[in-house]
Amino acid sequence: VIPADAGAVAPPSVIELKLAVEEALRHRPELRAIDGNAEGNEVARRQAEDALKPGMNLVLSYSLAGLAGRERAVTDPLTGIAIPGANLLPPSAQGGFGTSVTSLFGGNYQSVQAGVSFDFPLHNRKARADAADAAIVKKQLEFMRTRAEQSIAADVRNSLQALETARQRRKAADSGAQAAADKLASE
Repeated sequence: VIPADAGAVAPPSVIELKLAVEEALRHRPELRAIDGNAEGNEVARRQAEDALKPGMNLVLSYSLAGLAGRERAVTDPLTGIAIPGANLLPPSAQGGFGTSVTSLFGGNYQSVQAGVSFDFPLHNRKARADAADAAIVKKQLEFMRTRAEQSIAADVRNSLQALETARQRRKAADSGAQAAADKLASE
């Protein structure tokens, strides 16, 4: 009996456990997902803590208005006769819709407002609760990451043990084949 091939597959080299685990941790998507969730949680935590701090807002507003209308005659209540010149409108405000639009785009009636508002959150329970929730979620994400890392390390360890077992089986098969060849040669 002559074997058709002499072991087409070379035995794999020895892989160091620490390097294999580090490589596996770098390429696992579930760890990247946990890290992304942790970053989002950190933003939520900072936002909740900022809501507990006093704040100051500067408000600035600029607007245009279009004013126009018809002159209404004012009547004397005793005689019922219109009093001339009692309710005169400026020329830019006399007229209808067209005068109003012209006044608006002409910038005849401009308005500017400015102000400062201060916020002092005394008992912002919602922000405190949000900050506490973010701290709890942070701990949960840390535990999830630790658990995932341990699971990945166990998978790598099991794979390396299976590889070593296969290597030893191949070595035993090679020894058995050599023993069989020696026996055949001696017969």
